[in-house]
Amino acid sequence: MWCLYIFIGASVSLLITGVLALTGLILDLRVDATKILLDDGNIGLAWLSWTGSSLILCLFAVAMVLIEPAAASSGIPD
Repeated sequence: MWCLYIFIGASVSLLITGVLALTGLILDLRVDATKILLDDGNIGLAWLSWTGSSLILCLFAVAMVLIEPAAASSGIPD
């Protein structure tokens, strides 16, 4: 039974580490794309890049809540 607990704990921590690395990568890509556009003087495209990526991420979150409504909770257990 303890082996199962250790396996589940390690699996969850690896999953969380992967998700945190992925979100960091997404943030770096968003910032780099916006900086490149601002350096080129494309203020409108920089705004569209930042706002559009935020909209895409929000739509992804909405899709996840539609698939699994429990994802909409506050994170505080009932």
